[in-house]
Parts: sequence; C-alpha cells; structure tokens
Amino acid sequence: MRSLFIFSALLATNLFAAPAAKVSAPAVAVYKVVPADSQIKWVGKKLTGQHNGTIAVKEGKIEFQGDALKSADFTAQMTTIKVLDLTDAKYNHDLTEHLNSEDFFSTAKHPTANFKVTKVTQGENGAWNAEGPFTIKGITKTVTIPLTVTKTDKEAMLNGKVTLDRTLWDIKYRSGKFFPEIGDKLIHDGFDIDVTLKAKKS
Repeated sequence: MRSLFIFSALLATNLFAAPAAKVSAPAVAVYKVVPADSQIKWVGKKLTGQHNGTIAVKEGKIEFQGDALKSADFTAQMTTIKVLDLTDAKYNHDLTEHLNSEDFFSTAKHPTANFKVTKVTQGENGAWNAEGPFTIKGITKTVTIPLTVTKTDKEAMLNGKVTLDRTLWDIKYRSGKFFPEIGDKLIHDGFDIDVTLKAKKS
C-alpha cells in the first residue's frame, strides 16, 4: 500500500510539473562589409617569376550566432584588378589589360566574382573552415577557405587565404595541363588570394 501511495505521488508530480524552459539559440548578428576598408590581394606565379596585385571588394556581410561564425559572403569587383609589382607603366598596363581579357578573367562579361559561406566548421587555434560556392567567370565551384575572424559589439574582421586552381574556372592560358609543350612560358595553375573584410554591425 505504501508503495502504491509513493507511485501515485510521483505520477501526480510528473503530470502537473511545469515543463522545462526551452533554451533559445543566440540571436544572429549581421555585420555589413565596408568596401573601402576591405581588399583582396592576389599572387600569380609563372616558371620565371610571379606578379601580385589587388582587387576591390564591392560588398559583403559576416554573420555570427553568439560568438560563432554562422556565414559570410563577399563580392569582388573584378574590373578593379591592379598589378602592383610592375613599375614600368607600359608593362603594367599591358598585364592589367591581359588579366581583364578573355585569356584570364573576362571582366567585360563577368565584372564580379562571389564567394558565399554555406558551411562552417571549427578549425585549429580559433580558426574556421568555411565551405561554399565560389563563382568566377560565371562558373561556380565549391571551395574551402580557412578563416580567422575577430569581432566586437560594433566591428568584425575576417581574413582568409587560399590557393585556387584557375583552370577550374576555365582560365587555361599557358597552363601545363592543357599546353604541355609550353616550356618556360608556363604559368602555374594555382593562384593565391588573401581576402580581408572589415565589417560594421548593421
């Protein structure tokens, strides 16, 4: 009888107990990229040397859920591509025009490039691995970029460095994959980009 009483008491407690409060996820904070304070650096290498320069950032955003990176995206204004290592005005102009041409980024037809983070995983030493579609020359490929991110209540800074295979975006000019007899005029398929985004909370 005593056992039945205890069982009845426990059952009544469970039936009338208030449901446990749900823990809500932290709100998503959106930081809007400041183009004037953001930049993409690039390095292209060939058998006999290399060139480097910059590309302007047109727009973008960084999203956090609590302290965790949730997503990000940026659009590069490809028509702003600059060459920094050539001081001779003619050589600089000629290379800049070539990079804008059909041989490389075809900027008249494709004035922008875009990367959007669709999956984020925690990396080492506070870094993040950001995966998503990267569209260049109208061609989209999924890439992963290691990112370092810092933020305050008002500002955020994102930096990502990656080497991309240009041939995946139909940039085949002097590629050893497609022109094996190119000799010392070969241009390496991998080109490096270093993205820095500075953003302010919306």
